[in-house]
Amino acid sequence: MKTIKQAAEEYANQERITRSEFAAFIDGVEFAQHWISVDDKLPADRKRVLMRYDELNEKDNISTGFFSVEWAGYKNIFLFGRNDKECTNMPFRKVTHWRYIDLK
Repeated sequence: MKTIKQAAEEYANQERITRSEFAAFIDGVEFAQHWISVDDKLPADRKRVLMRYDELNEKDNISTGFFSVEWAGYKNIFLFGRNDKECTNMPFRKVTHWRYIDLK
């Protein structure tokens, strides 16, 4: 798999882009790959996200799910599952970071 810089250089060579366009390409890719700490910000209510979590002795696991401001009496909780009817709270999984799946 290519690194971000390798992909940008390949694109630059094919398209003959300027240095500022090269930098913008790298900035855009890095933005799309940015993980947000749950200590810094929480996602919108009921929005599907990628979640990075620690489970028991394993760190940096990744799963999809969503964040809910309130669910079954819980407040500000990350849920694992497809939607709020097919989901579960897994208390042994500590969500540490998240990012939106669909960047619009």
